[in-house]
Amino acid sequence: MRWITGGPDLPPELLQALEDEQLVLFCGAGASYPAGLPTFRGLVEKVYNQLNQTMQGLENAEFEKRNYDRVFGLLERRIGTSFVRHAVIDTLHLDPHAVLSTHEALLTLATTRNGVCRLITTNFDRGFEFAARPGTAIEAAPKLPVPKLGVWNFRCSSTWVDQR
Repeated sequence: MRWITGGPDLPPELLQALEDEQLVLFCGAGASYPAGLPTFRGLVEKVYNQLNQTMQGLENAEFEKRNYDRVFGLLERRIGTSFVRHAVIDTLHLDPHAVLSTHEALLTLATTRNGVCRLITTNFDRGFEFAARPGTAIEAAPKLPVPKLGVWNFRCSSTWVDQR
């Protein structure tokens, strides 16, 4: 089944598993790219630019290996965690006019007929929160449920946390 022209062909079994609450969708940062946010690589580059830093030694090696989380960890150790995290938060700030149609489509796809949204995101931006229908409960990190039967029945979950 195709939900949008040119979109992926979703097997009916996949959609049925979602309805039967046997499936949870995990969504990464790619969902926020159409809303104007950078890729993980772009985020690293923008944070370094914003902080007026250049990659040094191991930071550059890990960047070339695409270990972007390690790059941030190394930068945090070198200049301080709060500087890096504030720069990340500033960089991931969504424009008030951002197009959130991808977030909306994923929320619609992940929501059963009974109104249970079965989506977990690793995103630190607030795209899913902004795109959610009023009344949708949004959980915040770091409380990801233990993956056992009956525990995944929640409205919607997001790992975004504003640490300011």
